[in-house]
Amino acid sequence: MTIVRIAPVPTQKLHRINGTEARVLANERAERDVVELVKALMDEVTQLEVARDSNRRIGMAMGIVMNQRQVDESQAFDVLRRISQNTNCKLRDVAEDVIRDRPI
Repeated sequence: MTIVRIAPVPTQKLHRINGTEARVLANERAERDVVELVKALMDEVTQLEVARDSNRRIGMAMGIVMNQRQVDESQAFDVLRRISQNTNCKLRDVAEDVIRDRPI
């Protein structure tokens, strides 16, 4: 996410309007900027929640692979990663398949 510095109302407009109107315009612009920032932050929170949930599901799938194949954590992840690459599926989707009791 990129946070952009909020620019003041252009000075040309300030010379043509009185101080109250300038403050109103600046406040309206600031409100729009805040709304945009809040939307961007909400999008980022959603993405982070998805990543967190995916990470947990991948961990669960690794545990299942470790149990099925009697391998360590690193080897279990490698198994899931190879399946993901060979099938051109996202790692989180492979993890979901494993969790739904699909043997590997």
